[in-house]
Amino acid sequence: MVWTFEINAIKRVPTIKIRKMREFYIQDTEAMANGTGEVYISFRDENNEEVVLYWNAYALLKDIPSLFEFAKRGEQKEVEHYKEKYRTMAKDIGEMTKKPKGRPKK
Repeated sequence: MVWTFEINAIKRVPTIKIRKMREFYIQDTEAMANGTGEVYISFRDENNEEVVLYWNAYALLKDIPSLFEFAKRGEQKEVEHYKEKYRTMAKDIGEMTKKPKGRPKK
């Protein structure tokens, strides 16, 4: 699953904003913290550089039900995928280990 976030690189001059779009695959969250009205989540990107995401706390709270639903669906799909893979593997192993029917040839 690839999550796309818009990263705002804000220079020290408050009127200048430079925006760039990057995609990240977040395997593990490294740290979470909060400030006044904000939530910070950090992780490592593919170059092992730290990326910090800043959320407006209220906006994040509004999104939590949807994030939960998406995560739950994604997890269920993964579980079903692996169940199907193990069913197929068990079937293949069963067919490989079947004894031949009838008398053995001399």
